[in-house]
Amino acid sequence: MKGKKMKSYKTITACLLCAAITATMPSYAWASETDITVFSDGQTELTDGDSTMDTEDVEIADDAVSDNENTGNLTDLSEVFNADAENDETKDNPSEVFSILPDKLEYGHVDKFYSVQLKSDSEMPVKWKLCGENKLPDGFTFSEDGVLSGMPKRMGYYSFGVQADNGELIVYKKISFQIRSREREEVPYRLELLDNYDQAKLDSNEDLGVIPESQSSDYSGKVPLINTGTQTLHPVYETIEGTYFKCKVSDREEIETHTYLWVEVSLQKQLPRGTYEETVTVHTEEGASCDINLKLTIGPSSDRDYDLKPEYDRIWFTEDEESWEDWPKGIYFRVTGQKDTTVTVDASELRHFVFMDEEGLNEIDPGQIKLKDLKPGQQERLMIMPKQEYGVYDEVVYLCANDGSRYPVHIKMDREKPDKTEYLQVTADKTDFGTKIWKYDTLPKALSMEVKNVSQEDMTLYIDKNSTEFTISMPSTRTLKAGETVTINVQPKENLTTGWHSLELKVMGEDSEGKIFCKSIYYRFEVSDQYFCGVVPSELQTIKHVNGVKKTQEGLGLPEYIHVYGAEKKTTFAVDVKWDVKHCAYQKNCKKAQKFVVMGELIFDDPETNGDHLDTTVKMPIKIAAYKKLNAPLLGKARTYDNSNTVRVCIAEASAQAQGYQCVLVSDRKNLAKQKFAAEKKFKNAKKDTYMTLKHIQKGKYYLYCRGYKKKANGRLEYGDWSKVQKVEIKKRCRVHQRKS
Repeated sequence: MKGKKMKSYKTITACLLCAAITATMPSYAWASETDITVFSDGQTELTDGDSTMDTEDVEIADDAVSDNENTGNLTDLSEVFNADAENDETKDNPSEVFSILPDKLEYGHVDKFYSVQLKSDSEMPVKWKLCGENKLPDGFTFSEDGVLSGMPKRMGYYSFGVQADNGELIVYKKISFQIRSREREEVPYRLELLDNYDQAKLDSNEDLGVIPESQSSDYSGKVPLINTGTQTLHPVYETIEGTYFKCKVSDREEIETHTYLWVEVSLQKQLPRGTYEETVTVHTEEGASCDINLKLTIGPSSDRDYDLKPEYDRIWFTEDEESWEDWPKGIYFRVTGQKDTTVTVDASELRHFVFMDEEGLNEIDPGQIKLKDLKPGQQERLMIMPKQEYGVYDEVVYLCANDGSRYPVHIKMDREKPDKTEYLQVTADKTDFGTKIWKYDTLPKALSMEVKNVSQEDMTLYIDKNSTEFTISMPSTRTLKAGETVTINVQPKENLTTGWHSLELKVMGEDSEGKIFCKSIYYRFEVSDQYFCGVVPSELQTIKHVNGVKKTQEGLGLPEYIHVYGAEKKTTFAVDVKWDVKHCAYQKNCKKAQKFVVMGELIFDDPETNGDHLDTTVKMPIKIAAYKKLNAPLLGKARTYDNSNTVRVCIAEASAQAQGYQCVLVSDRKNLAKQKFAAEKKFKNAKKDTYMTLKHIQKGKYYLYCRGYKKKANGRLEYGDWSKVQKVEIKKRCRVHQRKS
């Protein structure tokens, strides 16, 4: 009975509470811009906005309000609203998943002390810790305060995992940064060779490798350069002619700082075997230059008769491989000796690997592999893959030359079979937020995913997100107990730029042994650039027509759609138009020149496309030329052939507005008016300097005429005046050939 009474008077009780709070507080305690929001589960939240309270589903105990006037004390009432505060309700309070900043660390330099402070956008202080992949350069440390520091000794790319713990949630992030060569003085214009670390080489030597003598005639290679100055460079597009090499700068108008430029290298002519070295210089318009010491070996690079050089002495199959079915890897090697070489394979020590054909489809017997007549400098490869998807093996295959010399290549596999037991279960009904128009007023509905610990022990919960463009909220928890489920809500933020926005949300659980189990969900959201910002002016240029066209959208040539500017006028898109042809000033039967405007209305499928409520009317100017009768064309001299029944004539001057021409032959001038033609042919779309030919004409003398024509609005042809007459004579008699039976 007590429960029913409480439920019956829950709204009245809530109102009394509000009144008590207001009456007993100091005048400054509740500002006009602050509310108290009471959730259906009894929680409270202070928010900015209008002072509103929804008490529909709030349930309050009977003794929550006393008859004593002092029950309105703020402290006492806070105890009422948080009656179960001692019962760890923090998990029910949503917390926003914070981010680790910055997204990308600045690069460092060899022998220069490096220090960077990692930060977070958490409102609470965080504790930092290395986690997961920890590959710090030698001499580097990472403190609990989130400071990465050390003295770099080697160039390279490095990455490591960190976690930030704010007491409620733990977030994870993989951090990458680069160590470049020793820092140098900055100069405006400098062009240098590029090395494997996307930075300038310490020297200007570029070894192009080894090629066989047969390839020297069509050799081509590329050498990368990099702009290490502070200003944009403009390369000089010239072909650099050397004694052995010919270099051409790729077609790039400008090279911004720390961007690349390719130099295409070829040989001047077919060269005999030997090693060729030469220096070429690339220039820029700013005066910067780069010397390149080119080196190329043609044929053998060893003094021995028979010699091989594997490109790599180890072939690895590791956990990083996506799919073992795509595994066939190449054992690349080159003939470096002086003589043609027959290469065989000794695979007697292989137990867990097989050789494949070039397509990687069929297994081949290693004993049958015999590569004959490989030229000095020639490169070849053999395809190999594991027999099984998982295992830990280290075996050796030998490449053998004619003289019996052996060149070992280790084939290694380090893939432990994964534990198929599921520890984390992640479900998400929907991951696509759809599309919103740029400058959207309302956010798309938040999407949720559920994470369940299906293991038999508690896990430390990590969250890793690769984007700061989404709001991610979840209950405040650092531990996910066995069998427990947590719901994570995801929603795009406001004012995102146009285009696709994606999020990879990783949920990781770490067990007591330090094993990490990871699940990823990918979300996407599109911000359309179809936000009306005005009509493209070129879309409303004057349409010109000849007289007599139909008074319709098609007759006047009005487009079904026109292009308008999209978001920030950076893009364009097409919008349908409804034209008011009926009320325009055009008069079809008027033969005078006409100028008028047809009004139109832009039709948007989505009202948000015109979020700024711009004027959607458009005006299309149209100009109709005055009626002009087709004038007579001017013909060149007609030509006939003694051994042919053909007349050929050229249009020397076209008939204005003509869409085609009618060319006729008459035996008598009177027959022209009677339209008794000895020969007739119409030529569509003929223009000035077009030849018109009449064939299969009987022997005799004729008069040649020609006139232009155009199609009227009703579909009939309107003809112009006849051209001046020309006399023609056909001397050859037409014969009818009969096939002999």
